[in-house]
Amino acid sequence: MNERDAFGWAVRSLRLYDWNPAVPDKPRFQVNGDSLTFRELCERAKKLDEPLPEVIKYDLYPLLGQAPDLQAKLRLNETYSVAATCLLEFLTGRERN
Repeated sequence: MNERDAFGWAVRSLRLYDWNPAVPDKPRFQVNGDSLTFRELCERAKKLDEPLPEVIKYDLYPLLGQAPDLQAKLRLNETYSVAATCLLEFLTGRERN
């Protein structure tokens, strides 16, 4: 699977199954033969300056509803790059709480 597809699966799994900051390496996503964590996948997705598909936005906006500043940031530029940056900030905030 490529970075785009894996990012979509990561966002969906985060929305549906939640993510436990106590176990940050799970789940893992297979991307072009590499096994990546959420964070590693987001780092790769930050390099993609392409528009987000509607299906990813459908899963991502409810997640970021818990962080209105990040949701607003994404609305200004709905790309993989901005989405990955916002998702990393969101996960960092959850780790602190």
